[in-house]
Amino acid sequence: MGANLAVSGAVFQGLLRNPLVDSRILGVSSGAALALLLTHSAVYVQLFAFGFGLLAIFIVYGIGLRFGSSILILVVTGILVSAFYNALLGLIKYVADPLNTLPAITYWLLGGLGGARWGNLWPLIIIIIIIIIITAFGIAFFLLIRWRLNLLTLSENEAIALGINVRRSRFDVLFVAALLVASSVAMSGIIGWIGLIVPHAARAVVGPDHARLIPASIG
Repeated sequence: MGANLAVSGAVFQGLLRNPLVDSRILGVSSGAALALLLTHSAVYVQLFAFGFGLLAIFIVYGIGLRFGSSILILVVTGILVSAFYNALLGLIKYVADPLNTLPAITYWLLGGLGGARWGNLWPLIIIIIIIIIITAFGIAFFLLIRWRLNLLTLSENEAIALGINVRRSRFDVLFVAALLVASSVAMSGIIGWIGLIVPHAARAVVGPDHARLIPASIG
């Protein structure tokens, strides 16, 4: 879970050229957490978490594309989408049963693996296998396009001059990073700061080159 959040945070910060960006600012974490609005089933929570996390990225990128897909537009749109999701989460908590439902919602939103038990994991074994596959795919994908990630940290004109399809590359990166975040939130809730602090620490040690930054973020 931590590797997913750290790697996606490093990718978000490089892509958007903003050291304060992580999955929460773009609304992915809040979108995945909004799965609680639709179901309390352990299995369906995971599925809806994926759906709403990816929906956040589609909304952010769709609006950004309409207005030129500049970095500023993507970040501002992400903040607005995150605020909307958080407002819905606040509404859920407001109307929830304070004795039975609200404590469970609050505990899940705080994030963590403290309640994980082997007996609880067996019913979710298929979901866990899917998440492991997504994690392996996402990390391998970013390692394979590490040179493209480096070019995307340049200005849009410079990246285009070097032969990069900026819009397509941004969408691919955002989509895969959202998959990693949604898979983590689906299993452990929103765990804050990992996607922000770990990439900073890794970048301070190994530098901004994604060929070294991504493995360092995993470790």
